Amino acid sequence: MSHVLRVGELKTEAAALLSLLQTNLSPFIDGGRMDWLYRLGPHGEAKVWVAVEESTGRLVGAASVFPRKLYLNGELVNGFVLGDFCVAKEHRSMGLALRLQRKCLEYVQDGRFAAGYDLPSKSMLAIYQRIGMKAEGSMVRMVKLLRADEKIAARVSFGPAAKVMSGAVNSVLALGKFALRLRTSAELKLQQGKCQKEFTELANSIGNRLGTCVDRSAEYLNWRFLSHPQHKYEILTARYHGKLAGYLVFFQEGKKAAVADWFCQEPRKLRKDLIRGLVKLLNARGCESVHAAVLADHAYYSDLLSLGFRPRESSSVIFLRPNGEANAAAGNTNWLLMDGDREG
Repeated sequence: MSHVLRVGELKTEAAALLSLLQTNLSPFIDGGRMDWLYRLGPHGEAKVWVAVEESTGRLVGAASVFPRKLYLNGELVNGFVLGDFCVAKEHRSMGLALRLQRKCLEYVQDGRFAAGYDLPSKSMLAIYQRIGMKAEGSMVRMVKLLRADEKIAARVSFGPAAKVMSGAVNSVLALGKFALRLRTSAELKLQQGKCQKEFTELANSIGNRLGTCVDRSAEYLNWRFLSHPQHKYEILTARYHGKLAGYLVFFQEGKKAAVADWFCQEPRKLRKDLIRGLVKLLNARGCESVHAAVLADHAYYSDLLSLGFRPRESSSVIFLRPNGEANAAAGNTNWLLMDGDREG
């Protein structure tokens, strides 16, 4: 079976691409996400490489490059994140997948980008390994338990016993509430409305002191989080004397919450106060747990450990330079990546 690899046309092939992604990647991908992610990003439109069945002209594979402005070595440069890679089931040979990914990598290696990254699935990681590229980072999902009711109810079928056990465990968890006292005089508040110029000024002032990272301008934050077509994000801000010093982006689904972004100037105790403030807020809402994904060797990992978060599963991260090799020279301690840094 013969295939042609070429650049996809977002204007004329959007419907075919959407169908391919829905069938082979996720049924929750919809037209709103497509427009938002592929066409409306503040750093430019996505570039899509597609595999086409030569005999029918049908799209049977896709690999996408999403532009991201990055702070790298103190400068704002053109970067990217890779994502939305899929191949139709009946064409899912390793040969086609390798060809498609190599074609995508050729595009990002031609000098137009300074650096990029991918947060691949296990199956995608296997493709990188076949190409000869190794993961240079590990993203760890960390969890802080706030209440134990649901976890115990899932394991103890006898209601009265579950209630007694939940009460005991919740009492132990409550003993740690003294740790929620803020260590700074920062004022923590939920952001009302869109992010304004002060968020851009904060991004410019911090640059990449927390690691090579996406340019978190007001325009980017409004697009990535507040205009997201499928998730409702909230932003908890920290201000000194009315001036923005940091923020934390999170979303809540039922009794679980997750941190998507966490960006703050020094001192370290200030950014930890943002987590303390979030936990206090979520406790008041009756949340059961809060999750955050961070790089294993980043300072955020030890910060979260000290705040009572515990590591769970981990996943690999690929860092890329124009030569196409994993970015071993920079190392994962030189990057700031969280769940909000995924393509969408």
